Amino acid sequence: GFLKFYGVISDARYCLRLLGLPGRIQSVLSPSGCDPTLNKHNQRRIDVLGKIMGWSMVFFHPAEHLAFVKWKSPQLCSHRINAEKCSAYSCRAWLVYIVA
Repeated sequence: GFLKFYGVISDARYCLRLLGLPGRIQSVLSPSGCDPTLNKHNQRRIDVLGKIMGWSMVFFHPAEHLAFVKWKSPQLCSHRINAEKCSAYSCRAWLVYIVA
């Protein structure tokens, strides 16, 4: 009952994350949309933090996707891919995002 429903919701969250990578790549490649009324120092700081956050998510998404695929369909991934390490790297990237 409930555990099966929880598993479906958890899988859906992972699948929805697949949609996040293109937006993160675009945010890293495009200039930031800082408020032009900010002074130059604050604009620069916001630009740098935005790039750090964007790059951390560019690393987060593929690591998260590899871990998910390895856990759900191990036959699709190389035996050299370690899902736990991929998950750990995605957590580190998420930490960078949160701290920035």
